[in-house]
Amino acid sequence: MAWFQGLDGTTLVVAISVLMFIEETGVPLPFAPGDLVLAMSVSGDSPNVVKAVDWANRNGLHTIALVGGKRGKLAELARQAIVINDTHYGRAEDAHMGICHMICYAFMENPWQNR
Repeated sequence: MAWFQGLDGTTLVVAISVLMFIEETGVPLPFAPGDLVLAMSVSGDSPNVVKAVDWANRNGLHTIALVGGKRGKLAELARQAIVINDTHYGRAEDAHMGICHMICYAFMENPWQNR
């Protein structure tokens, strides 16, 4: 059973954001190799997000980055990047929000099944 099974969209976002301070707290989190981390940064250079993705990569998690047109370090570091080809922060953030809403609805409408 995946650690995120049963979490709603808001709770899932909060759970993922915990990655931003993993190394500072030293708190072990229930991630397993192969789990997915979705990171968002319009600039692609937010230090805490870059650090979290680096940690996730080193611990065998699959990383996907949502970034803006400048891409930044995050687009290079993540295993896959979805680039919103716009440097305007508001438009890129709106696109990120739309993508996150689609992901949340996919979880709500297609519950995970044990495999």
